[in-house]
Amino acid sequence: MSDADQPPGGDLEFSLSADDISSLACVADSYLFRTIDDVGRRRLLAGGVLRAYHAGMVIVREGDYGDDFFMVKDGRVKVYTGQRGSLVGLATLGPGACFGEVAVLSGQPRTATVEAAEPVELVRFTKRNIDDVLRHYPRVREILRTLVVGRAEATIDKITPRLAPRARLAGATPAPPAAPPVAPPAAPPEGDEAAAAALIASSYLFRSIDDKGRARLIAGGALETHPAGAAIVREGDQSDDFFMVRSGHVRVTTANSGAVVELATLGPGACFGEVAVLSHQARTATVETLEPVELVRFTRRLIDEILARYPKVRGLLGTIVAGRAAATIEKLTK
Repeated sequence: MSDADQPPGGDLEFSLSADDISSLACVADSYLFRTIDDVGRRRLLAGGVLRAYHAGMVIVREGDYGDDFFMVKDGRVKVYTGQRGSLVGLATLGPGACFGEVAVLSGQPRTATVEAAEPVELVRFTKRNIDDVLRHYPRVREILRTLVVGRAEATIDKITPRLAPRARLAGATPAPPAAPPVAPPAAPPEGDEAAAAALIASSYLFRSIDDKGRARLIAGGALETHPAGAAIVREGDQSDDFFMVRSGHVRVTTANSGAVVELATLGPGACFGEVAVLSHQARTATVETLEPVELVRFTRRLIDEILARYPKVRGLLGTIVAGRAAATIEKLTK
């Protein structure tokens, strides 16, 4: 936390005494930690630090690096993201709830801002504390993985654009649908458009959209070629284009505690860049070519338009995000 975030007096931090530990039933018996035994609970809480915050204080800020993990002892905190320049509320968390799970598991920047909604007491655990618990209690790792996936799905649902419902005048009789115009035969696409057309036609993600939406994607896609060993996106960079692989293979990696962890290898038809395009956050992984590769690049603005018009595509993309989040957590917590 920066000095600018702290009101006069700052926050207060205390090591947990034996009395504190015995009083933390709401933390020790939380959904996340209820499966660990008494020895594990005492060990966990002995490594915790109690922190007190005034209402309005920022506890963690979106985009900052940090790997501490928090549980709420008393009071409430609000979680929000600065999606596209405006704040989007994601959740309000009370006693027994946790936050900071993505950063502590992946070492990536914070994915949301958490602020005290009222005077609040938190228990802060270090990454080392949590890693120790995950190593000795695999069930906790599974529960935390489920939590990450659920929050990813909820976040995607809140920050992706939605179609506004069409208003209908009370009592009005809807006009009969007009006969669809007879369109002249379309000229076969060429160049970039031909590449995008073939890719989109076979894509699991976009197969549910109609001809108009498909034509919009085709017109907006840009074909790119990259040699082997090229970095298409780098973890931590601010960019929000979305990519589909037309030919060749790319490798997806992330940095975790100074080590490079391979997350996936993607081939023709696969997409990447979904987190940045949906959330406008920094890239959460590095993608490099394993061989000469052809990609089709789409802008965030174009993908936003498609998501607004075709809710099924939004749902499929949310499923991809959640599945990849689960796979990433699994690899980083082995």
